Amino acid sequence: MPCFRLTTLAFVLAALPLACGSSTSDDSPASGGTSGTSGTGNNPPPLEPAMNLDVTTCASIHTIEDDASSHCSTCCDAVDATASSFINKGACTCKLLEADDPAQTICDTATADGDTCGACCSGHGYLAYGWVGGDAQTHTEAFCGCSSLQDKTVCAAYTQSEEACGNCCMHEGFISMGYGTVGCWCIG
Repeated sequence: MPCFRLTTLAFVLAALPLACGSSTSDDSPASGGTSGTSGTGNNPPPLEPAMNLDVTTCASIHTIEDDASSHCSTCCDAVDATASSFINKGACTCKLLEADDPAQTICDTATADGDTCGACCSGHGYLAYGWVGGDAQTHTEAFCGCSSLQDKTVCAAYTQSEEACGNCCMHEGFISMGYGTVGCWCIG
């Protein structure tokens, strides 16, 4: 099954001043918390990334280094990661392969052509797709897989700071995020 890498996204993220961490259930708006603050000022809670994110193996690679995106991608390849970024306070972060990743199966029937595959993935909130046509000579079936899920709701309440937004997205298992005047959203 093909593997998708967010190399371009990692390169773009290297140029952005992204922060990260994770939210804890005690700080979530739904639990009556302070929407990503630790209760002492506006500091986000400690880093508690989801199990599918590796924040330690390649953390010595930072966005300020020459060719950081390439080094981060290469380092993450060594642990069979599917994506990499600098969401963790500018340090290289790897997204590990998940056995039950819905991105690989949600559009498995949309294999007629690349446009059909792309429309299916887009319709399910994914920003990218991979399509491979079937080949009778090699007895391979067509494949459609999606990547870079964009979720605009899971961390929408974390708008008080870029770091709080990143904390929430990492806690939810996303490898990147968007933050600005329109709010906080997670990608990957």
